[in-house]
Amino acid sequence: MARGIAGRLPGICREMRPVRPLLYVPTMRTRRSTSLLLATSFCATAALLGGCSPAAAPDDPPGTGADSGHGVVKDPGEDGPDAMTGELADTAPPFTLADASDGAPDSTAPSPTADSSTVTPDAEPDSGPPGTVIFTGDFETGDLSQWATVQEGCDDAGNDPRIVVYSAEDAPAGAPMPRQGKYAAKFHVLNGDTDAHCTTTDNPRAQLMTNGNLEKPGNDLWQFWSAYFPPDFPSCGALSDCWLLFQEDYEAPYTVGPALGWTVETVNGVDSMTLSHVGSHKWSAPLILGAWVDFLVHKNFENTAGGGGFVEAWVNGTQIAFNDCSDCTRLPFQTMNTGQTEAGFFLASYRAKNNFPSVDTYYDAVRVGTTRAAVELP
Repeated sequence: MARGIAGRLPGICREMRPVRPLLYVPTMRTRRSTSLLLATSFCATAALLGGCSPAAAPDDPPGTGADSGHGVVKDPGEDGPDAMTGELADTAPPFTLADASDGAPDSTAPSPTADSSTVTPDAEPDSGPPGTVIFTGDFETGDLSQWATVQEGCDDAGNDPRIVVYSAEDAPAGAPMPRQGKYAAKFHVLNGDTDAHCTTTDNPRAQLMTNGNLEKPGNDLWQFWSAYFPPDFPSCGALSDCWLLFQEDYEAPYTVGPALGWTVETVNGVDSMTLSHVGSHKWSAPLILGAWVDFLVHKNFENTAGGGGFVEAWVNGTQIAFNDCSDCTRLPFQTMNTGQTEAGFFLASYRAKNNFPSVDTYYDAVRVGTTRAAVELP
């Protein structure tokens, strides 16, 4: 059986290159200063919610289904301003998923459907007081200096960086206009970015991370970021072990993976965006291609079951409903692993190996703060 995220890499460290000093144990690298060994795996712990699916065995795939299919596809020409003036680029329109009895997301989507998750129309609630932004990673410095740790795979010589900050004036071919401001970032990860001097894991990756103590138990925080999956983003199709992790909150202990992760996987034959725990999809919807997708997440961080942790989220301004609680919009959940006393915010392109020669993803407008109003784009 094809191996999945869960149970795949426990205890294995990942190699990181800090931009500025951190309180981590360094290992030698051939460029810049130090690197951090982390592990990103979708492993489970028995201490996580009793109502969750049991931890998958090392050979269990992270998702289900192996048929081909795409979600809503938006023509890339419909996105962005005519010229880069610092205005906001357009995102895909709010999406809806059909009732499970309908058998299709909408009239234009393929016949297979993702999980029977639903979305609840957002009533545009008051975003609350201004609050405080505790992290900004919008690339408006023109480089990666906002991020504490940068991991770029095998680019030791600096000749082919896997993460590139760009503007409208020097955008790579096929790149969208930045979601906001002047700059955005492209992640370009090759299938061969798995050599021992790049990472100690089996799977290719490029990642950005905040300081590892940004999020702690008891914190009630809001997160915002925009992701763009290009029109030629590869389809998992009939591949049985196919996934890409694009956001997580993670830190030691590294023997288990993140409590929750945002992924691209095949769900019931459809390429889908998911919020998952150990391959168990708490929510999913067809993957949107060729348009910026805005993610707004409200999390109460707790490292014990029943400790009051929860997550709620909005995708392109529409609040999502979760599978595990009869389509509730706030999922009670242990949002940190047992024993985890802090975590950092990750942007990632971390995927199963041997599926595609390369994968490109784009990110912009990252903010973490104490209120919705502090982080959400207007």
